[in-house]
Order: sequence, then C-alpha cells, then structure tokens
Amino acid sequence: MVVPGLSPRRTDPPSPTPNATRTASPPPTTVPPVKPSRTPAPPPAPFDARYQVLHMFQGGFIAEVLIRNTSRGDLGWVARVEYPGGRVVTAWLEGVPQGTFTGRDGTLTYRSGPKLAAGSSVYLRFHIESAGARPASCSVSGRACHRTSGPR
Repeated sequence: MVVPGLSPRRTDPPSPTPNATRTASPPPTTVPPVKPSRTPAPPPAPFDARYQVLHMFQGGFIAEVLIRNTSRGDLGWVARVEYPGGRVVTAWLEGVPQGTFTGRDGTLTYRSGPKLAAGSSVYLRFHIESAGARPASCSVSGRACHRTSGPR
C-alpha cells in the first residue's frame, strides 16, 4: 500500500555531488626535530706546554711542564696534571714568583702567581710518588701538554 506524500526509503548511499567540498581532516601535527644546541667550546688558551720526567728514583720522580705564553699579552694560567693513585708531594716554579698548588687524589693543580709575559716561558716542576711517570692527563689552561723525551 502506498500512502500519498510518502516515498519509499532509500537504501543506497547518496552519490557525491560534483561541487561538494570535502572536509579534510587536519594534517597530523608534526613537531620538527629539535637539534641540540651545541655551544662551541671556547678555544684553548694560547699556551704551549711540554711535559717531561727529569729524574726517577725509588718510589717516585721529579717531572716538569715547560709553559710558554704564545700570545701577545700577559696571561695567568692553570696547569693540571693527573696521576691516578699517585701522591703529589710538592710543586714549584723555577726562578719566578710562586703561585699556588693543590695536590689531591693524585691530581696536581697549579695556578700561576703573576701573569706570564707574552712570549715568555716558565718551568713548573713537581715531585710525585707512587705513580707511573706517564700522567693520565696534562693540560695548561685547557691546552693539552706535549710529551718530550724521558729523564735527563
């Protein structure tokens, strides 16, 4: 039976109209990768440092670091020499006013007294016991020491 004014139900999906705009889903949210900010390390101070053992004896040795200021200005400096398991007995500068040093857990840290004049050099000498003659590290104001020949 057909009732006037009513039409049968449609069961197929409606076909798209040519002018219909499709609502696109928003693009996926992407976060650009974050590059770690790399602050460049400051350049090492303008020093040339040369390490060598001067004298070896039973249980210890005397070594030195020749420190040369290669800049055009007078500069203070800090030397650090590490001997894991060793013992720093003493440290001194040859022929110039002394700075200050600490020797803890086999690490010698020496801070210059007066600034080292441009183009000048100074010898930092030290007595170490209960350690090998080759330090684990040696640097002067951030610049690694070069190793020179053995005991004289």
